[in-house]
Amino acid sequence: MPGENLPGVYHAKDIVYHYYLLPPFSQRRFVIGRNVIVVGAGNVMMDLAHYLVHEKKVDEVTAVVRRGPADVKFTRKEMENVVGNLDLKALDAEFERVAPHMQAVGQDVVAAKNAFLEAFPKASERVSDTRLRFEFLASPVRILGSWTTGVSALKIEDNHLVTVDGSVKAQGSGITRQIEADTIIFAIGDTVDKDFCMPIYGDAYVVVKEPRFPVNDISYEAFDVDANCPMEKVFLAGWARQASTGLVGVARKDGENAAQAVQQYLQTQPPMMDNENVYLKFADWLQDIHPLAVTKRWLARLEAAEQAEAQIRHLEYFKFATNDEMLRAMGL
Repeated sequence: MPGENLPGVYHAKDIVYHYYLLPPFSQRRFVIGRNVIVVGAGNVMMDLAHYLVHEKKVDEVTAVVRRGPADVKFTRKEMENVVGNLDLKALDAEFERVAPHMQAVGQDVVAAKNAFLEAFPKASERVSDTRLRFEFLASPVRILGSWTTGVSALKIEDNHLVTVDGSVKAQGSGITRQIEADTIIFAIGDTVDKDFCMPIYGDAYVVVKEPRFPVNDISYEAFDVDANCPMEKVFLAGWARQASTGLVGVARKDGENAAQAVQQYLQTQPPMMDNENVYLKFADWLQDIHPLAVTKRWLARLEAAEQAEAQIRHLEYFKFATNDEMLRAMGL
C-alpha cells in the first residue's frame, strides 16, 4: 500500500511482541502518537486497543473495519476490556450510517448493535479518557504523511455490502475520504514464516488434503507440491500451520493436536533400539551446534527468577525483556 513504510506505520504482531516483552521486539522503540488507527476487526485489534487504552492512554483509537458491525470477529470477552471507553454517541451515528447497507443484505442491525453493548455488564474498570470508536465499511487505500513528520492520515474507500454465493462481502464504492491519525497499526494480513522454504498457499503452508494421521479431521502433514506427495516426517502446528488467529490458546491447542498426529505416525514406525544412547547422541549434537540450548529444567529456573523479581518490585508479574537477562537468570 502506498505510504506503508512511513514512520508511524506498524504491523500488529510487532507491537504485540513488544508489549509482551518478547526479544528482540522488546528492545525496539515504537513511537505511538495520540491519535491511533488500528485496521482490523478481530481479537488482535482488540488486544491492541486494550494496550492503547490501558497502557499508552492515547487520546483516540479508531478501528477501521472493511465490512459491517455484524461481521466483526472479536469476542465479547475482548470487548469487555475496552467497552468502558467506547464512544456511544459515535457508535450510534455509525450504526445509523451503515444500517441501510446491512439491511440490504438481510443483516439484523439491532442484534449487531446489542453484540457491542452486551459487554458493558462485565466491563473492565475505566483507567483513561481514551475515546474508542469504529469506522465500518472502510478499506484502506493509501497512507498519507511524510518521511520527516510521519503519518498524518489514512485514506479510505467507502464500501457497501453485497452477497456473493451466500456470503456477505465488502465492495468498494469508489468514494474516498481521509481519517486523521499519527499512528497506524495493521491488525490484518498475517502470514506464516516464509523462511522455512516450504510450499505456501495463500497465508499457510500446504498440507496433505487427505491426511493419513488426522486429528479432528484436520491435516497436520506437510505436502510437497513439486513431488506431489507428503513430506515425510514433517508436521505443521499452530502458527506454523496457519496464520495467527490472535488467540494464543488456539495455537496451543493446535500444537497439542499436532503432537497427537505425530504420535499416530510414530506408531507406524518400528521401535527405536538403544533409546538412551540415541538421546545422549542427540544431546551432544545439540550442544555442539547450539551451546545455549534452553531445556525445560532451565525454564523452571527462569520462571522462579521472574517471580522473585516481581515480589521485590511489588508487581503482579515480571518478565525479563532481553535474551541476555533471561540467560543470566537461568545461570547460563
